[in-house]
Amino acid sequence: MKAKEFTMNVLNGLSTGVVITLIPSALLGQLMKALSSAFPAFTSTATTITAMTNFTMCLLAAVAAFCVGTAFKFNLIQTGSLAAAATLGAGVVTPTAKGFLLSGTGDVINITVTIVIGVLVAQFIGDKLKNYTVLLVPVLVILIAGGLGMLTLPYVRQVTTFIGAVIMHLTVLQPILMGALMAWFSPF
Repeated sequence: MKAKEFTMNVLNGLSTGVVITLIPSALLGQLMKALSSAFPAFTSTATTITAMTNFTMCLLAAVAAFCVGTAFKFNLIQTGSLAAAATLGAGVVTPTAKGFLLSGTGDVINITVTIVIGVLVAQFIGDKLKNYTVLLVPVLVILIAGGLGMLTLPYVRQVTTFIGAVIMHLTVLQPILMGALMAWFSPF
């Protein structure tokens, strides 16, 4: 597979995952606020709908990984393993005394890094393991890609936080200057 096709499969899968998981919240969030303030009897329903879309946002890594797996024509074992690894690399899962806490969308850049590693691991393994594929592909993809994603998460999070701070700072400047500065940063 060529690098361009590989990159397009990853980016298309990620963007589809973003559309599936984040757009419903963006569309319905403000609508639910407006409806619940206009119709107080609707508040309970609005709260439920908001909770549903907020939960869906937490699934960004898993859904994006499923979309990428589909783009690469992976089987269910490979795709499910990729989704588990991406969720670990996203940083949305926090162990607690009672189980696990799922919160936020995760770091999209680290989701991408984890998915790329997972795709490479799954492609490398392919059908080499024969009858043991069902047992070993999930273990290897989750341990290698998910583990590396968890290791890179703090560093990637620092970079994305810095980029976010720069963009936030640029947005408080005048629009013309902001546009010029953001255009200058766009090649990076």
